[in-house]
Amino acid sequence: MEKIDYPNRKIVSELLLGLSYIGFTAKEFQTARIKVALDVEIGNVAWNIKSTLEIPEDDPIDYLLRESMMEENVKNHDNIFMLLAMIYDSQSVLLTKENIQNGTSETITFAVELMDIFIEDELKPKIIPLFDDIKVQERLNRLDYYYPPEYFDSYQDLLLQIINRDYNRINRYTKALAIYRFGQLSNHVTADLIANLFNSDQLLFETAAAVMYKINKDSYYEHTKRLKPAMKKQLDKTILPPVFRYEGEEYHQKLLFIEKIIQLKKINMFQSIPGELVTYMAEFMDEIKVKTGTTLIQEGSSEIIPMYIIIDGIVDIYEKGNKVAEREKEGVLGERNIIETAQYSFTAITQTECKLLSIKREELLNLMSKYTQILDCWINIMNETVEEEKEMVDVLFE
Repeated sequence: MEKIDYPNRKIVSELLLGLSYIGFTAKEFQTARIKVALDVEIGNVAWNIKSTLEIPEDDPIDYLLRESMMEENVKNHDNIFMLLAMIYDSQSVLLTKENIQNGTSETITFAVELMDIFIEDELKPKIIPLFDDIKVQERLNRLDYYYPPEYFDSYQDLLLQIINRDYNRINRYTKALAIYRFGQLSNHVTADLIANLFNSDQLLFETAAAVMYKINKDSYYEHTKRLKPAMKKQLDKTILPPVFRYEGEEYHQKLLFIEKIIQLKKINMFQSIPGELVTYMAEFMDEIKVKTGTTLIQEGSSEIIPMYIIIDGIVDIYEKGNKVAEREKEGVLGERNIIETAQYSFTAITQTECKLLSIKREELLNLMSKYTQILDCWINIMNETVEEEKEMVDVLFE
């Protein structure tokens, strides 16, 4: 319980999750600390709501950024419910949460009325507006008294605020999107970008470096001199375009880390996975370039083959020697077989030169063991497979 105000938010989240599993109930002297933690979480929600309203809808990255801010608030809401369960009746809190997540006007009204019964008066004006069935602007107005809103001079100013926001209040995915979008809008290398060039998080320092190179190449060369030689060499290889053009796979210009993540977020099967978790998936994905006529998957094989995501190009799908389909950009191959030992029911051969992202089975299973939302994604994939097979059987026996 002493770590409830620990400076690392991930540790605090894991602590809250662990305490919720064992049904922890705070003693009277611990309640004050929990209320302070609640105040922080509610403040984060209010800031995110205000920021989301300021993000335009002009660009796909803006859409991803808005979505990311909403994902941030889903996490904040979960933490709020876990904290409430420690100072109030856990069954009442759980019932409230379930009704709010149900999402209908009737269930939300019921949840708010229930909170009005068991939450003490000092917290009601802060918590009830978060979940009441009201318009976003009204929600923000009711929170303004306790959490005065920040005002941003421009969209670029908001992006810089996100970039510089405390790591315990915003995740790496949101920050990386803000850096990337700032690079699309600005023609000036700011101190914020230079500072992130020395960030220990690969996603953030690589994105900042790429943005610097795009805005001002001279500034990139000047500031990357201070990096360790091995790090600068790898960064140059990632960001700088190739001087010579070769046919070999190893010479092609690969996607940036942030661009891999953006590609993954475009794919339907990853829509249910929060952006921060997608960043962890992208860390283990290799980008490869293959020639026309390359066999990626062989029908009847039970070999453990990576899952492939098509970045560019076309792949032909064959069953029993007959072409049955084509997979193009953003198509996925082998997603069902990667977590089971069944033989592949199709052959996949590249129709054109292709660029692909691949992830190995052991790396994906490791991610599933750490993050339940990634596991849930594949459970849904397998359930869809079962439904498709059932429909085929029904058709045969009609």
